[in-house]
Amino acid sequence: VKPFCTFLFQEGVTRTNVGVRLKAPPYVQSQKDAMTEEDIRALFAVADRRQTIVLAFGFYLAMRVEALVSLKRKNISGIDHDSRSFVVAWKAKGDRMVSKTFREWDALPRGWVKKMEAWDPEAFLLPGRKVRSHVTSRTAERWMTKMGTECKILLDLEGKSTITPHDLRHAGGTIVAKKTNGNAYQIKAHLHHKNLSTSQHYVHYTTEETREALPRFAGIQHLR
Repeated sequence: VKPFCTFLFQEGVTRTNVGVRLKAPPYVQSQKDAMTEEDIRALFAVADRRQTIVLAFGFYLAMRVEALVSLKRKNISGIDHDSRSFVVAWKAKGDRMVSKTFREWDALPRGWVKKMEAWDPEAFLLPGRKVRSHVTSRTAERWMTKMGTECKILLDLEGKSTITPHDLRHAGGTIVAKKTNGNAYQIKAHLHHKNLSTSQHYVHYTTEETREALPRFAGIQHLR
């Protein structure tokens, strides 16, 4: 519109260039829906062994894909077969070290933990094609697209899934929020963020869920 108004002014059609007073509306990035628990179960059902590791660590530990694909055997410690758990330590965003206990043993490929225990400390959990290499973030993204398309999760107009490994963090954050009645500190702890304000962007609610929640807040003004 601005170039058109400038053209009219230069051609003498208008006396003033009204385009200089126009302001573009703020850009608001649309937020796609988060995956549901049913979606997560569907992905696990079609995943192969390596894809299962991406799903398990990405969803239950809320790991970023860059850290996930570069995990080594030495990043895992405290393997306890009785409690069926182990500790995963990695470098998060901002070079912060994060350590979390993984308890969803049954979500991993059968026999994977026992085999992994014998690996060299420098061995990657998701080895690549070359010696001492790991799969790339792009490969993990392709896996998610393939699995999501097969499960018909968040498809675009061409029938291709739009989910990425990062959506596993959003799904986990949203599910934790719903199960804890929106406890901000538990959401923050799951996503291992430094600030509560960052975690709020990982929680998704549908229009229907928001509409159902509004009556619960209708009486807040009477509490003043």
